[in-house]
Amino acid sequence: MKCILSFLAVCVLALLCGGCFLQFDDVSDEPQYAAVLNSNYVLKTNMLVQGINMDSGYGSKIHFYSLKPFSQRVVGPEIITNITFYSGQTVEVAGIRRSSTAPLFEKKLVQAVLHSSLELQAGCPLVAELKYILETNYFEKLNKKQNAPTNSVDRANL
Repeated sequence: MKCILSFLAVCVLALLCGGCFLQFDDVSDEPQYAAVLNSNYVLKTNMLVQGINMDSGYGSKIHFYSLKPFSQRVVGPEIITNITFYSGQTVEVAGIRRSSTAPLFEKKLVQAVLHSSLELQAGCPLVAELKYILETNYFEKLNKKQNAPTNSVDRANL
């Protein structure tokens, strides 16, 4: 009986933690994202950029940067750096990605991959949940003629 209970506990734990390390698919070509893709947005408030490490055991290498409101700040060994991204700066939506894995009972995560003027580690994408880009509390969409950010993100890193 103990063996069966132990097995069930391991199965439940595996189901709950199965999405801890999310994998993403590039969905930039899906029609519902056409209005956002390649658009420029200006930050209306200061936001937090966190450099995140995804190695087992958490090393010092940054794998990606996450842009989020300060109220959504995450703490833990996976956070390598915290940078303030100031209001008035711009981002361009370079791609859209959706998680292909997710923790049990959670919706799949949709992220915008961004170009920005921030000096970030080469090859590390800057991402933000798409909901933050679309919420007018955080961003305002710019006209096509207004300034675009200068750095670039390789679509292969989506």
